[in-house]
Amino acid sequence: MISAEENLVLGRIRLLNNRPYLAAVILAMRPRPVDGSVFAGGIGIGVDKWGRLYYDPEKLATYDVVDVAGLLYHEAMHLLRDHQGRCDSIHADQLAFNIAGDLEINDDLREEEATERRRPVPFHLPDQGIWPEKLSLEPWLLAEEYYQTDAVQKFAQAYDCGSGAGGERREWEDAGPSDTGGDFDGITKGQLELARRQVAEQILERAKRVGDAPAGLQRWAEELIDPTVPWRRILAGAIRASYSNVAGMVDYSYQRISRRQSLQPNIILPALRRPVPEVALVIDTSGSMSENDLTACLSEVQGVLKTIGTSAVVISVDTEAHVSGRAHSAKSVRLVGGGGTDMGTGILKAASLRPKPHICIVLTDGETPWPTHAPRDMRVIVASTSQEKGPSWARTVHIDMKDARR
Repeated sequence: MISAEENLVLGRIRLLNNRPYLAAVILAMRPRPVDGSVFAGGIGIGVDKWGRLYYDPEKLATYDVVDVAGLLYHEAMHLLRDHQGRCDSIHADQLAFNIAGDLEINDDLREEEATERRRPVPFHLPDQGIWPEKLSLEPWLLAEEYYQTDAVQKFAQAYDCGSGAGGERREWEDAGPSDTGGDFDGITKGQLELARRQVAEQILERAKRVGDAPAGLQRWAEELIDPTVPWRRILAGAIRASYSNVAGMVDYSYQRISRRQSLQPNIILPALRRPVPEVALVIDTSGSMSENDLTACLSEVQGVLKTIGTSAVVISVDTEAHVSGRAHSAKSVRLVGGGGTDMGTGILKAASLRPKPHICIVLTDGETPWPTHAPRDMRVIVASTSQEKGPSWARTVHIDMKDARR
């Protein structure tokens, strides 16, 4: 029987023979055997944020080489896609974000495997992995979008790929660079960033020269080399995730008669009712927000709301909250204010409305105090026009204002 260590070597060679542009990250990962009980989900492999690759020798020896190549590819993608940094940026629960990151990776890798022209295929993901359809979720979303779903939150304890997939150092991981006293065997943050750029450049070069680089990797490389934040997609996904909690036929109403009434002529049957989510737009109208910024951002948010088919109550906020009425388009909004700013007053005002909004979208430059606790029964999405973050209990989306004005 082949050993786990031999399997790792052969899996690495197999992957790099077919994905040579991954070498800067694949060859940098340092193998570390650990007790298999540390891994949730039975996969038996993980990576930390310093590029150390942890594996269960007993489990890894049972895999075919093609599966080992798939596992190495998966763990490398956690590092390349910076899931650790993205998890920290939204103050996410590390195990839930791990699942979200797995979903983001696995549907791309499965598409690669399905469209691979080489036979036999260079890699395969083990069947016990996690896929969007297993959680009744749509494919091709970002990890941040998957993270917002209840399905991922409920599934959070199922797998743990280590701190390389998000969050703090796990108990079973080796010490970081600040704790080793100079004897550090891993990849520093700067080295990892250089490796990412090297991989991205080689992917784009391969795409031009040979034309066989996977489409998902090309998109990732283009974003890294010429970064544009996909904030419209993230914002739309965050709203859809909140919207899905109240959308759907989930209740009965006697205001409409059931289509099956003819089957029971002597009994009045209620019809299923589709609840429409209430949305509040809390707009920062302090002096730091220009009129152009407000118009551009409000137009984008209204475009998202129009896509999901609803309107919103608009609340203008500086140091006080002013309800401006319901908006069906950006042109109908009248904003007031211009002094200091306290977006907490706008969130509290939104939470006091009747009917109470299901979703509150806060549009701000982030220069504001925030409430210490989340409002009950109302999801808050902060659309920030700067790199300032919202409160830890809210979802923050950073808006690219140059892109918004196009």
